[in-house]
Amino acid sequence: MGKASIGLRAAALASVAAMTLAACGGGGSGDEGTNGSGSTGGEPQKGGTLTFLTLQDQFTHLDPQRNYTGEDLAFAGGYLHRTLNVYAYSKDSSEAGELLPDLATDTGTPNEDATSWSWTLKDGL
Repeated sequence: MGKASIGLRAAALASVAAMTLAACGGGGSGDEGTNGSGSTGGEPQKGGTLTFLTLQDQFTHLDPQRNYTGEDLAFAGGYLHRTLNVYAYSKDSSEAGELLPDLATDTGTPNEDATSWSWTLKDGL
């Protein structure tokens, strides 16, 4: 085994050990029962940072008019864009795929021959 191979293995082992110790570390910050912003309730708050850990390449862009790959469209549809209706995510097969209103107050109303649909938007959009 060459010196480079031994050094690479030692660095990998040290990295794994550091991550393991960091994961096992306690983290009592004295803010028990808070969500990090000082509030204690389950009330949703606006703002904040959404961070994604991914193994894929960075996005070239997230412009809805320029996205054309399935992965980019699925990501944007799941995390960035809002629509009139959404499908429910659930581990329970009886609830999964159920159509729910998102920006609308209901799932839409078709005309008599189902060639057009109408929705009522939620207040404050």
